[in-house]
This record gives sequence, C-alpha cells and structure tokens, in this order.
Amino acid sequence: AEHLAAARRVWPTLPGVAGARDTAELRRVGTAVLAALETSVAALADGHERAQRYAVRRAEAARRAFVDDLLYGRSDPGRLAEQAEGFGLRLADRHVVAVAGPPEGEAYDEAHPLLRRIERELAGRFGDHDALVAPKDGRLVCIAPSTQRPALDAFVKLAAGGQLLVGRAHNGSVGLFRSYEDALSALDLAERRGL
Repeated sequence: AEHLAAARRVWPTLPGVAGARDTAELRRVGTAVLAALETSVAALADGHERAQRYAVRRAEAARRAFVDDLLYGRSDPGRLAEQAEGFGLRLADRHVVAVAGPPEGEAYDEAHPLLRRIERELAGRFGDHDALVAPKDGRLVCIAPSTQRPALDAFVKLAAGGQLLVGRAHNGSVGLFRSYEDALSALDLAERRGL
C-alpha cells in the first residue's frame, strides 16, 4: 500500500508527466510507472511467500526435534518442559501416547493429508492445547493429557485404518517416553503376530 501511495504522491512531479506534450506521451509514462509498480508488488509478494515457506519449514523442524527429544527422553527435563508449553503441553500432567501405524504400503509424514485433517479436527473440537499430533518414523503419534480422554478418543477414530495402540498414562517427560515405549512395543508385537 505504501508503494502505491508513494507513486500517487510523486505522479504529478514525474518528468514524463509534468513535461508531457500530449495524452499519448502521458499514457506511455503511466504504462511504464504501472509496469514498475507491478514488478515491485510481485517481488514483494514473492519475498513474503518465501519468508512464509521458510517460517513453516523452521516451525516443522523445531516440532520434529521437540517430538524426537520428548519421545526418546534425550533432553534436559527442564528444557523439555519449557518447550512443551509452546506446543500446548504441561509435562507435569499425566499423559498418554497413542501410536497409529499407517495402512499397508503407506507411511505418515509431515505432508500426509491425514495428519493435517486430524490436527484441524482436534484443534477445532478441543483447542490447540489439548493434544499434540506428529508423524514419527512413518507412524502418527498423539500425545494428550490423560484428563483429555475425548481428544484421545477422537484421534483414535480419525486415525483408524491401520494398527493403533495406546500406551499407559504416566507423569512428566520420562512418563511420556514410557507411554510411547508401551504403545510402540504393543504395536510392534501386534505387527509381528499379524494382528
């Protein structure tokens, strides 16, 4: 908007406008100015779009790193608790981890449409701070406070299609790791037995 306002302000003082001998010359100047404005607006929009894509990639990378640290218990509990708040989790609460295996021949990743659908559905029904859903090793993982059983039940319904198991509720970041391991172990056992 500032670019257009600046162009409007200087229009009467432009040499081609102030010294124009006829309307044809004025039209040529107007066309050149509009072309320059079009180019600058396109460059501005392109830069904004690139910045948005970069911000999304950074947020996804931070989320992946957080989920890795959380589910593998590799980080300082204090730092994890601090990061968890940004993702809507309070690690002092008891949490349950559900792990959904994909249908045969598929793998879940950041771009999988089911992940986005589940995130939208859970956020719409329960808010942004009741469950964290993320892809992990080709599977979908849902972390929810044990008090938010409806959010976990909704995840289970939405992720149905492959194997899905839920770990036991545990406290703190170490408890999340245990709940994840519970669900993974049960899922691996079910896969080995062909259940």
